[in-house]
Amino acid sequence: MSVQAVFFDIDGTLVTDQAKSLDTTRYAIKALQAQGILCGIATGRSPYRLDQQIDSLKLDVYVTYNGQYVYTGAGEVLY
Repeated sequence: MSVQAVFFDIDGTLVTDQAKSLDTTRYAIKALQAQGILCGIATGRSPYRLDQQIDSLKLDVYVTYNGQYVYTGAGEVLY
């Protein structure tokens, strides 16, 4: 079985305490995406200003409100 998607938490995982992503984090996400692996976040937060909260990382899937609102990086609502 191969990995098809990877989901991250936000605080302390994707961004620092100053809400900034490290260069190594950006590189790792791009490397996963280059292999065809979807990268996303799973959070209890709302989608409001989420791109600013995660330092504008370009992710494929956003699971927000603890799974109640799911959308793609292109803005397509999935659930």
